[in-house]
Amino acid sequence: MDPNFNTFDKGLSGSGFDKEVDKIISLPDGGYIAFGSFTQFNGIPVNGFVKLTAKGELDLSFNTNQSGPDNTVKDVVVLPDRKLLVTGNFVKYNGVTVNRLIRLNFDGTLDTSFALGTGFNFTVYSIAVQPDGKILAAGSFSKYNGLAVNKVIRLYPNGDLDSSFAIGTNPNDTPNLLLLQTDGKVLVGGDFTTFDGKASSKLIRLNLNGSVDSSFSIGTGFSSPIYAMALQKDGKIVIGGSFSTFNGQSIKRIVRLNTNGSQDSSFISGTGFSNGTVRSIVIQTNGKMLVGGSFSGNYNGTIVKRMIQILPNGNYDSTFSILPNGQLNSISLFQGGAIIGGDFNLVSEIQKNRMAKLLFCQEETIWNGTSWSNGLPTAEKAIVFTANYDLLQDTKACTCSLNLGVTVKVATGVTLELGSNYSGSGNLIFENSSSFYQTDDSVVNTGNIQFKRKTSPVTTLDYTYWASPVVGQQLQLLSPNSPMATFYSFNTYLNNWNNEQSTTTMDLGKGYIFQAPSNFSATIPSIFEAVFSGVPNNGLISLPIEKSTNPILIGNPYPSALDANAFILENQKLLQGSLYFWTHNTSSEKGQYMSDDYAVYTLFGGVGTAAKNNGINNSIPTGKIASGQAFFALGANEQGSVVFKNAMRIKGNNNQFFKNENSLKTAPTSTFEKHRIWLNLSNSKGLFKQTLLGYASGATNGQDLLFDGISLDSNEELDFYSVNATFKNSIQARALPFDDSDFIPIGFRVKQEGNYTISLDDLDGLFTDQTIYVEDQKETKIQNLKKGGYTFTTSKGTFDNRLVLRFKNPNEVAEKITAAVQVVTSNNQIQISTTKDKISSVALFSIDGKQLFQARQLNTKTHSIEAALWKSKVIIIQITLETGEKISRKLLF
Repeated sequence: MDPNFNTFDKGLSGSGFDKEVDKIISLPDGGYIAFGSFTQFNGIPVNGFVKLTAKGELDLSFNTNQSGPDNTVKDVVVLPDRKLLVTGNFVKYNGVTVNRLIRLNFDGTLDTSFALGTGFNFTVYSIAVQPDGKILAAGSFSKYNGLAVNKVIRLYPNGDLDSSFAIGTNPNDTPNLLLLQTDGKVLVGGDFTTFDGKASSKLIRLNLNGSVDSSFSIGTGFSSPIYAMALQKDGKIVIGGSFSTFNGQSIKRIVRLNTNGSQDSSFISGTGFSNGTVRSIVIQTNGKMLVGGSFSGNYNGTIVKRMIQILPNGNYDSTFSILPNGQLNSISLFQGGAIIGGDFNLVSEIQKNRMAKLLFCQEETIWNGTSWSNGLPTAEKAIVFTANYDLLQDTKACTCSLNLGVTVKVATGVTLELGSNYSGSGNLIFENSSSFYQTDDSVVNTGNIQFKRKTSPVTTLDYTYWASPVVGQQLQLLSPNSPMATFYSFNTYLNNWNNEQSTTTMDLGKGYIFQAPSNFSATIPSIFEAVFSGVPNNGLISLPIEKSTNPILIGNPYPSALDANAFILENQKLLQGSLYFWTHNTSSEKGQYMSDDYAVYTLFGGVGTAAKNNGINNSIPTGKIASGQAFFALGANEQGSVVFKNAMRIKGNNNQFFKNENSLKTAPTSTFEKHRIWLNLSNSKGLFKQTLLGYASGATNGQDLLFDGISLDSNEELDFYSVNATFKNSIQARALPFDDSDFIPIGFRVKQEGNYTISLDDLDGLFTDQTIYVEDQKETKIQNLKKGGYTFTTSKGTFDNRLVLRFKNPNEVAEKITAAVQVVTSNNQIQISTTKDKISSVALFSIDGKQLFQARQLNTKTHSIEAALWKSKVIIIQITLETGEKISRKLLF
C-alpha cells in the first residue's frame, strides 16, 4: 500500500472519507473522481462527488467553491477529450437544473454546450460511450426531454435522442449496469427477469440497434442481482453479484461466460464465495482478475476477506494479499497499481478511511543480457535489468530496477516512462536530450541516475543557467574545473546576483549559473557536458519566493521537459506570465559576442535572438522547457511558493537548452485563437532584436500578464518593442476581433547611430493574407513589409513615438474619378475645379505613400498647386470635399 497517498488519512475520525465510497475513477492527469454517500474528506465538507489529486488530496481547483450535484451520482465516464459524463439521481448541478445527466469540463465546471432539455425524469444508473461518441443510458426513467422512452436508450454526442436505437418493450424491472463490447453490442444487467418480452434473468445482450441478441443465451439466468461485469480480451465475460445459482447450477457470486452466454467450464471457481457479494471486478493485462466485495468467508475452500486476486483459470492467487475490514465497492486500475474504495477503515491492519492506493505491477519481464523473460517491456510490466542494456527507443514500463553493477544507457532523444518508481543499485545513464518521464506525483524513486546535458559551444568566460533534475546535486561536482568563485544564484530581494559556495547543494526548482571550465579556450568555443548524479526528482515540488516584481531565477526540476503554458497557468497568482531564457546569438561585426540577450515566452508565443532565416537560430522558445534549464520569471508582488508538478511534465521535447552569457549583469527591475507577427530590428553589423505582436482570444488592449511580456532591456546595444501605455513589450497580444484600422506603436533603443532595418520574420493566422505596414512618422514614409524591409537612419537614443505598425496605408486610396471634379496639369501646375461641392483640402503623395504636400481649409471650388518639384514623376492627388467625400487619382507630369 502506498504510504504517500493521502498522508493526512491515518484512519482516525476526520481523516479520509467519513462515509462510504461507491466508486473511484482514474483520470488522465493521474488524479481520481470519487463519489458516494460521504459528506466530508479530511475534515473538509464535500457533497459526495470530488476530484482527488494523484497524491490523494482534495483537488481544490475542481469546481471551486461550487455546490456540485444536489443528489447521488451513480456513474462517471471519462471522454477522449478529458471531459466527464456524470449521471445519477441529481436534478441540479451548481444550482443549475440539469436532471440526471451532465457533461463537465475537466475543471469540474458545467459544459453548457451539452444541453438535454428537461433531461431524465428518474434515476440514470449506468452509462456507456460508444467509439462514435453516442451515449447509452440505463435506469428507472420513463421520460427523456419530455418524450416517453424505454429504460435503455441511446443519445447522440450532443444529447439528442437517437430514435434508431429501440429495445422493444421495457424490462419488467430496472436495468442498472451497462458493459459495451468491442463489437458494439452492449451487455445490460439489472433486477429484471424479462426483457422485450423474453425471459432473461438479470442479464441480456443487445445488438447495435437495441434489439435483443438472440445469439446470446443465459438459460434461466441468475438467481439474484449482478453488480459487476468485466470483459476479457478474448470476449469472455466475468460476472459478479449476490447470486447463488446460474442457469440452474450452484455457482456462487462469480462466473465466467463464453461469448454466447453459456458458462465457461474452464473457469474453475469451484464453490465460489461462501457469503456476501461481489461488487467489483477488473481484468489485468496478464489475465488475472482483482475481485472486491463484502465476502468474508471462503473462496473455493480458501479463507478470503473482501479482496482477492484470481488466476485466469479461476483459481485463487495466494501471491496477492490485501485485507480491507469492510465492504470494497470499487477497484480502479492505473499504471502501477490500483485505487480501492468502499466502507472500510483498515486495509491489511493499516488505518485507511474508505480509500487506499495499492502499488503493484501486473507483470514482470527481466533482461538477462540475451533476451526478455516475459516479452518486451509494456506499461503494465515491471522491468528488471540483470545485465547491461542500451535503450534505443521510447519505452513504457510499470517500474524499473537495476541490479548492482549493471549499466543501462538511455540513448539521445529517447524517453523512459514509468508508471511507478525507479529503484536498484545499478547505473542508469540518460544521454543528452533523453528523458525520464513519470506521471504519478506520489511515486518516490530510490535509485540513482546520471543525467547528461550539453550546452551549445562556450568559451571559458561564458556562464550557463542550470537547475537540478536530481536530489542532492552539489554545484562544483557539475563542473569541477570551473573557478570556485563563479557559482551564482539570484537574490530577488536585492535584484542582484548572489555568490554561492561551490559546495552548495542545489535547491529543487531554483536556478543557478556558473562559468565554463577554466581549461576551456577563451576564443574557440567548445561544448560543455554537465552530468547530474542522484535520485531523480518526481512529484510536487515547491520553491518559496518573496513578495516582489523583480526577476526570480527558477528552473525545471525534473529529468523531463516541462510545459511552459501549464507552468505559467499554475503559478499565475505569484508570477507574471513571461519567461526569459538566456541566449547568446547577438554578435558584433567581427563575429564576437558583445551583448546580453534573452529569448522571451508567454502564452501568446516566443521571441528569439536571431533571425529565422540566418541558419543559426534555435532560440525562439517553443513552450517546452528542457530538463536542467533555468530561466527568469518576474514576480507578481505576491509571497508564496512556485509550484511544479507532474501534470506539467511532457514526454520528449527535451532538446531546447538555452545556454550561456559571457559576463554577469544585474537583471533589470495553454489552446486559443491567435494571429501573430514576428518583427526583426537589425543592422548590417549583426545587431538583432525581435518582437512579437498580434491578436488573441482572451487578450485585451491593456497589459495582460499571461499574454504580454515586458522587455528586460538586457541587450546593451539595442532594444525593440511594442508600446502599450507605459509598458514596453517584447510580446504583446491585443483583443479580438481584429480591425484593420487598428495600429500599434513600435519603439526602439540603439546605442549606435546608423542604418537599421525593420523586417518581417514570420507570421501566422489572419496575417497570412493581411497587409502589414510600418509607418515612419518622422520621415512621413510608410512601407508594406510584405514587399520588403524598411531601412531608416537614426541617431543613438530611445525612440517611442517614431514608428507605428499599421494594417492599411492611411495614404493609400483607390483612384476615383467624378464628373463634378476636374484635375488638369499644365505649365508645372495642377489645377483643380468642382462644379458642385467646395474643396476642403488637397494632399499629394508619392507612389510609395510619402506625403509631399497638403493644403487645408480651402473652402473654394478652384485651387492651383505649383508642382514643378514633381515633374516627370507619378504622384497621387487626394481631394477632400466639404461633404467629407474623398476623390483621388494618379497624375504623371
